[in-house]
Amino acid sequence: MKTTLLSRKQAWGGCDSLDVIRKYGSKVAPTDLAVLLGCFMESKPNCDYTSEGDITCATWCASPIDKGVVDAMSHNGKRGNADASGRALAIRPILLPSETFKITPNNIKTDASGIRTVEYGEYPQTVADEHISAQLEKWYRTGHLPSTGKHYTFDATDGADYDVSFEENVCPEYKLDGKKYIRVVGAPVEGTDGGSDGECLGHPGIYGILSSGKLAHAGHPYWVEVKPIEWLVDRSTTWVSKKALISGIQYDPAMRNKDDFSKSFMAEYLRTCFDYEMLPTDEYLKATKERDALAETKRKEERRFNLFRPKMRA
Repeated sequence: MKTTLLSRKQAWGGCDSLDVIRKYGSKVAPTDLAVLLGCFMESKPNCDYTSEGDITCATWCASPIDKGVVDAMSHNGKRGNADASGRALAIRPILLPSETFKITPNNIKTDASGIRTVEYGEYPQTVADEHISAQLEKWYRTGHLPSTGKHYTFDATDGADYDVSFEENVCPEYKLDGKKYIRVVGAPVEGTDGGSDGECLGHPGIYGILSSGKLAHAGHPYWVEVKPIEWLVDRSTTWVSKKALISGIQYDPAMRNKDDFSKSFMAEYLRTCFDYEMLPTDEYLKATKERDALAETKRKEERRFNLFRPKMRA
């Protein structure tokens, strides 16, 4: 599947914007994973909420404004802008009609207001409860926690560092009692000061607030459960992720082409990492095997071409 981000027109195009965005609202909540990876959130009482009562975050959009500046959806759902080198905005992927027509979704629902949702793919989203987390950590430390063969790719660079390029952080997927999890060391946005029990005390500032209401703590290992991705379905058959799924990824620090999202680092990350890693484990393993086989075939063809290429005379 090929994902992208909301464009300026889809988000703020008035009557031309996505109908499902107008119905559900433009505010979006982050998953716990996005919080742990450092997405921007306002603390209580200054925070905003989605139409379902979840605390919101700021997200990237696919429309550059100028060199080094990109359109962004603010935590209040209004149009904003962001430094293309920043890492504090979350990613809310969308699937265009050219992709969704290929998909047979699961768990199709329509609520009282006419908003239709479906499930497709899966991604780490919610921190496991304390009992499950302790059990997972115990098995992990003894080396007896089985992996599925799938992994997820994040950026290990400090979120406050705009000048350092992407540093791959690969998190394997593990399984326990029929469920899947990844282990993530928390790197929430600066300003988390919630006391010893981690409860949100409502101080002004910026916080990384988990769905449980507790604050995320830097350097603390968390176990995040892999769950189906829920999508809002627009009447155009464009699907918009209901939540912002990931954070910590730069739009494009070099801003090589200020007018073309497809040439940005963000688009490359979606293409080479997220689009594979959102697939269910079995599909992911099959797709990555096919991708690696194609890459190896291409390398062999290039070596053969170089071997038999006529040598230039001096």
